[in-house]
Amino acid sequence: EENKLMPGYTHQQQAMPSSTGLWASSFADALIDDLKLLKNSHQIFDQNPLGAAASYGTSLDINREKTTKLLGFDSVQENPIYCGNRGKQELMMLQVLNHVMLDLQKMSEDIINFSEDQQVFKLPDEFCTGSSIMPQKKNPDTLEIVRAKAEEVNASQQAVQGVISKLPSGYNKDTQQTKKHLINSIETVTDTLEIMNALISELDVADNYEVKDDVYAAYTSNQKVEADVPFREAYSQVKDEQNYIKHDEVKDPKSQSYRGLEVFWEEEKQKLKEVKTNLL
Repeated sequence: EENKLMPGYTHQQQAMPSSTGLWASSFADALIDDLKLLKNSHQIFDQNPLGAAASYGTSLDINREKTTKLLGFDSVQENPIYCGNRGKQELMMLQVLNHVMLDLQKMSEDIINFSEDQQVFKLPDEFCTGSSIMPQKKNPDTLEIVRAKAEEVNASQQAVQGVISKLPSGYNKDTQQTKKHLINSIETVTDTLEIMNALISELDVADNYEVKDDVYAAYTSNQKVEADVPFREAYSQVKDEQNYIKHDEVKDPKSQSYRGLEVFWEEEKQKLKEVKTNLL
């Protein structure tokens, strides 16, 4: 889709010129940061707890390094009590998943706002439904469900934190209840990413939508400053006169590189394939 001018908002009011590309790339930036969080957390997850037994090790002569290699872990988690103090890793993973859903929740809210009141985006029909009683309605149900699903993941994070927050050291059966929250949240995030990817690929930009002249107010005052007018005076002049200098610039998309992350996760996928081969 062509990068087009669109209004940028602060306090839910048109504020400055933006672009569809700049808006979209802000979420690329956010999701790349989420991948960084996952990568950093992965260093903690990637430890083998097997052999800790009931949190105090075993007198049997076992080879923890061998199971570490066979299962594809990076290292052995050494302290058996810490191995038994389960829940922290699950909570960390849920925190990462919660960050992803927060970004998708904000994206959904933006698309809803920009497709209804502002008419910047045109939602694909297959991701909308009609009203049960109002024939004219085209409701963004998919995006609304995404917003709600984000709250489910957040609730799972809070639930796991509550389960583990007051446990003593050593294994406790309470931690069994953390697994359903983690597994359900992983499935929710995976499904939501797939759905949002499909929706975004079908999202169209409308041909005509309103960009108010006053989004150029800051640019106009800056032009006066560059002409040696003191900023306070330039600000007041623009506010009083409301005579704005427009420009044709459409802001380019901007986001950080993800190439290092791409290599890292490709290596992890290859490692997982090797583990499956070893075990099967």
